[in-house]
Parts: sequence; C-alpha cells; structure tokens
Amino acid sequence: MHKPQQPLTLPLFFLAVVIFAAILISGCSNSDYRTQITGADTLQELEGREIPAEGDHTPLSQLAPTGNTKGFTAPNFKIKTIDGKTISLQQLTSERPTLVYFFATWCPYCAKDFKAAKAVYPEYNGRVNFLAIDLDPKESTAVIAAYQKKSGLDDLLFAPANIEVLQDYGISATTTKFAIDRNKTILWRGSGEVDEKTWRIILDGLANS
Repeated sequence: MHKPQQPLTLPLFFLAVVIFAAILISGCSNSDYRTQITGADTLQELEGREIPAEGDHTPLSQLAPTGNTKGFTAPNFKIKTIDGKTISLQQLTSERPTLVYFFATWCPYCAKDFKAAKAVYPEYNGRVNFLAIDLDPKESTAVIAAYQKKSGLDDLLFAPANIEVLQDYGISATTTKFAIDRNKTILWRGSGEVDEKTWRIILDGLANS
C-alpha cells in the first residue's frame, strides 16, 4: 500500500524554495542563445553538440552529480501523476524505454519544446514512454492538467514536482531531458529547446535501444 504523502519538513521546504529561486534566475532567463545541433543523426552523436539554449545556463552535463550522466543507472523514483496514479521509473522502463522531461508551465521554451515533441511523439507512442515532471513546487495538479489539455499533450504522462526526484536528478533548469533505456541506463542527458528533427533522433534512439 502506498504511504500517504507526508507534509514537507522544514529543511525540505527551504530546499524547495532554493530550487525554485535557482530556476527563476537561471532556468528560464532571457539570452541570445539557442540550441544548435549540427551534423547529428543518432542519439550518440548528440553528445557534446548542444550549446546553452535560450532560457538555459551552463550545460548541465558539466554540473550533474556522478550517477546522473550518460552511462550511469538513473535513480529510481515513485511519483504520482496528475490523474492520481502512482508510477515508478522501474515500472516505466520495464515496459519500454522512457524519456523523462523536466518542465514548468510558465516556461516559454518548454512550450516550444512540447510543440515540437507533439509533432513527433505519435510515431513513438507505445514504443517509448514520455514522462513530464514539473520542477516548480508551486504549480498545482489542476494547473498542470489545464496546461496538458490546452497544449494537446494527452499522450504524455504529467506529474507535479517532487522534491526528492528533483534533488536526485540534480535539476536546476527547465527543458532538462533524460533518455533512459529498459535497464534504467541513461543513454543521453541534455537540455535546451530542440526542434522536431532532434526529438526524432532522441526518440528513435530510445525506441531502438
């Protein structure tokens, strides 16, 4: 039986505040950068080809703690989706490879990311799971559900922020993506707004892993 979620303790509350402040400062700020990926045709070739995207900061691959990067086992988690179901990464990856995406409803770069993904993901639905986890603890399930409906993203799984997941994955910016295979191995980690071609590379790499 799933234990009822406990209220945030004081230390966790302060952690949530710190994470949220970092997101506001660096995760979705204005800049002149955009993701530029040239000459990549496979998931492996995407490695090292990103520059900080508009609204992003220093590439997260330089900041991620050991265990949250390519080649390591992704930290397992249990999380409740906006429709009230409790799922785990272990459950998702036992079914099919999984894309874990960290977003916020107020982030314009996430909106562009989702728009591009929406055009591509139907080709991979049933072959790759797509789980979008909010990184803003202040956003309610109702707000996220309204965002999903308005954006026409019914094929994607959405979940509200979970402090432990954000901490375990070292998340401090929106548009952070993890491509995770059936063995929970991280095949690729990246961030920044990407186009349809790049989404297809990521999802194709996962589907064929």
